[in-house]
Amino acid sequence: MKTFATILIALGSYLLVSGLLFGEASPLSLAFFFPSSRLGLPYWKEFATFLAAILALFLLNPLRRYSISIIFRLPVFVALSLLLPTLFIGVYADWKRSEFIHQFKTDHLDEHSFFRSIREVPVGGQFYLHAAALKQCVPYAWSYREMAFYELRPHVAINVLPQGWLEMCGIRMHP
Repeated sequence: MKTFATILIALGSYLLVSGLLFGEASPLSLAFFFPSSRLGLPYWKEFATFLAAILALFLLNPLRRYSISIIFRLPVFVALSLLLPTLFIGVYADWKRSEFIHQFKTDHLDEHSFFRSIREVPVGGQFYLHAAALKQCVPYAWSYREMAFYELRPHVAINVLPQGWLEMCGIRMHP
């Protein structure tokens, strides 16, 4: 019974933290089991796995005597295994994006944090931009997968760019 209760509390911990971070059950936690990556940062999976292993060593080590029962340590481990890697990787992704944007020298920029992006990006069609830029009236969007800007086609740009940018640069759908 104690094992079942521990698993239920850990699952609840996972769902709570995942819901707060991602708005749903974490697609990021499943990424460790698939070879492709939706994030172009080098070694992010290894870093997240390393953090989870360190947490396991300190929170779940059966050889140590703890004053706190495993029924509470396991949920704390689950929560921190989602939270800490996401926070560190998110800060790193934002820093790398800002660094690249500075080098790209855009004329106009509209950007959102990594943490907003992981909550806003829908599963289906994407009408949310992590960052948008105009450079000499050429529209660009940011890709975390490529960790770079890519040029937006006019038929896409009219759906996602601020109206002021479209008017300023005369961007419209061509027949």
